[in-house]
Order: sequence, then C-alpha cells, then structure tokens
Amino acid sequence: HDLAGDRTAEVSAGVVINATGAWADDLRAEVGQRPRLRRLRGSHLIFPAAKLPVKQVISFLHPRDDRPVMVLPWEGATLIGTTDVDHREAMSTDPAISAGEVDYLMEGLDYIFGASGLTANDVLSTFSGIRSVLDTGQANPSKESRDEVLWNENGLITITGGKLTMFRRMAQDTLRFVRLALPGRPWPDGRARTLDPLDQAAFDLALEGASLAEALKLRLLGRYGVHAADLLRASRPGELDAVAGTPSLWAELRWAVQAEHVVHLEDLLLRRTRLGLLLPDGGAEVLPGARVLCQEELGWSDWRWQAEENAYRALWQRAYSLPQAVQLPVEVSA
Repeated sequence: HDLAGDRTAEVSAGVVINATGAWADDLRAEVGQRPRLRRLRGSHLIFPAAKLPVKQVISFLHPRDDRPVMVLPWEGATLIGTTDVDHREAMSTDPAISAGEVDYLMEGLDYIFGASGLTANDVLSTFSGIRSVLDTGQANPSKESRDEVLWNENGLITITGGKLTMFRRMAQDTLRFVRLALPGRPWPDGRARTLDPLDQAAFDLALEGASLAEALKLRLLGRYGVHAADLLRASRPGELDAVAGTPSLWAELRWAVQAEHVVHLEDLLLRRTRLGLLLPDGGAEVLPGARVLCQEELGWSDWRWQAEENAYRALWQRAYSLPQAVQLPVEVSA
C-alpha cells in the first residue's frame, strides 16, 4: 500500500525480501510471525564547526558506560554520536532525541574536551535513527549482538541487524538465501563490479565541470556517480554556488526535485540534502530559494507551499531540534 498516494497494488513473487530495518517485525507479523527484534535509537548532536572545530574523527569511551562515542567533521559542521537506548515510541513519525540523550552526549563532550564552554544552546540540530537487533533480553541495550540475521519464514526472507559498513556483504548473503529458496534459476555473479560507468562519469564531469575545483568534482562524483554530469547539465546560471556557506550547491537542490522523487519539503531539506540539519532554524534562510525550485519543478501552488512549510517547521521542531526539556532561554542584555 502506497501511503503517500493512497494506492494499493498486488504483486506475486516466489519470495519476498524483507529489508525494512526497524519495521521488519511489522512485516513479519503480517505472515503470523512473533516479534524477535529490539528497536534501539541512536541520536546525534550537530554543532557549528566554529563552536567545535575538529579536523578528524575523535573516538573515545564515554565515562558513564564505556560505550564508544565519536566526534567528527561532517558537511562543514561537527557531529557527535551516538547513543544506544530502547525506542518504544510510535514508528509512524520521525524519531527524536530525548533530554537524557542530550545530557549523555554533552557529558561526553565535557569529558573529552574539558572546559570548552559548549552548552546545549550551541546545538544547530539533532537527528536520530532506529536500528533493529536480535532481541535476546539483555538488560543493557548495548550488549545485544549487532550480527546480521537472516530468516526464511514461508517465503518471507528477512535480513536485518548487521552494520552499515557491511551492506554489500549482507546483500550478497541475502541473495544466496534467495537462491536456495528458488533453485534452478539463473543468477548473475554477485561478486562482479563494473567500474566503467563511473569512469565515464568522471570523464563527463571533467568536461562539464571544467571550471569546478577538483575537490568539488570528486564530491559530486562520490554523491551522484554516473549522474554527476547530468546534475551539472540541469543546473541554471548561479546554481553552482554553495548554499549559505554549506558544501551543498543550489544545483543539487534542483537535481533533487527533478530526479530524486521529492514528495514533501522535508524530503528535500532533511533527506536528499542535509540543509535542515546544517543551518540554523532548520535552514529557514534557504526556504525562499527552495520555494522557487519546488514551484518551478514540482508545480506547487502557493497554498501547497505554505502547507509544506508549516508541516516541515513543525517536524523539525519536534524531531530535529533540542527537546523542550533542555532548550535553554537566550540571554538578552539589558
């Protein structure tokens, strides 16, 4: 069922791969399976680089529980994370950091940097993600295994757990599982990798972006691969400028609304780009420019834009800023 378009379709298949992450148990329940997974939330704080300047990744063990925490430069800002707590809230909306998690991360910063003068008032934004791990009943969430799990339950093949850095191996393991479930089918060699299209993209980008700095060309290639040159061709005059001092280009926003299935404003500012995390107040300063792009490329009316902006601001305030319990008043001098 397509929730966004309220459309339903039926598809027949020999097997179905359940790679839905934190929602994996929900899909398993549809075929009568009991829950086996535990949802854990990992949350992060983002600071302006000027407030917390780091040039490389710093990893340390948190003094409270000896968990590894990292501080790293990210998209022109500085990020610290992550936490590891049970997520019991509804999955129908974006997860949000708790006041306790903010305290935990700020305590870690104080431990590693000493009297840096940082406070929660310096936070640009927050974000959280949900990981699903096999539930073995450990009292401490961090003691649960992060190993991947694969199950075939009457044709529903679930892959979950694991780590992000293992995505390719997990995909290969899943396809091997599928092959066992569907014997006699021809299969491509999953070990093969073709670099030729990317080499061609590098050549095209060198021609299209001859005036761009080499670091910017590499960034575009890393993000857009074989579509990097297409992005440059789709840009308008002035759109190869950076957006409000971030590493992002205005051309990337246009490409996102043209080619990356933007449905809502939150898709553009929080998912296709990270401007809602990297700029103050959720990127309020870029909203006029985003409005022009969305109305040009997506045909949004003034009414539709206002509804999207209102919904985006409400979501950002609820899930991507500090929770109300730790938002500090701004001091005003007399």
